[in-house]
Amino acid sequence: PSIGKLLDVRHFESGDTFSIGDLKINSFGISHDAADPVSFSVECNGAKLGLATDLGKVSHPVLRGLRASQTLVLEANHCPDMLRRGSYPPIIQQRIRGSQGHLSNQDMCSLLAALKHDALHRVVLIHLSKENNSAELVRRMAGQVLNGHGAEIIIAAQDAVTPLYEVGPP
Repeated sequence: PSIGKLLDVRHFESGDTFSIGDLKINSFGISHDAADPVSFSVECNGAKLGLATDLGKVSHPVLRGLRASQTLVLEANHCPDMLRRGSYPPIIQQRIRGSQGHLSNQDMCSLLAALKHDALHRVVLIHLSKENNSAELVRRMAGQVLNGHGAEIIIAAQDAVTPLYEVGPP
């Protein structure tokens, strides 16, 4: 049988909301060098997970899509200084830094500050460049934004499975 007969395949456009079982899935457009790229938030039983990666820049649809998430999964791709001093050729550095590239640590911090709210309880930072970033730097920077907030900060590794977490309140 074809894959479409085995799976519940949904065709959607950026900005569409659809359901799969009890999950309400909201898509929103992002700026990346791909054909009509999107990120998502997923809601179920009052809990909301917001996921945004491969962000060249933060836009109003991204902010709206992620707002009020109890768990955020955000890109923290690179440190601009490490990228500039690293081994990547200038054309690749320009792509990463560009408005259709990847989110820097500083931009992740600005996004996190804009999304911080009392019910936020977990932030998972993903898509860290092995060469142009460090988990320690990302944790420290996100910790400064969340100073005294109490939300858990998790740094996902590229070469290890991240444990499962509850999305709703702890």
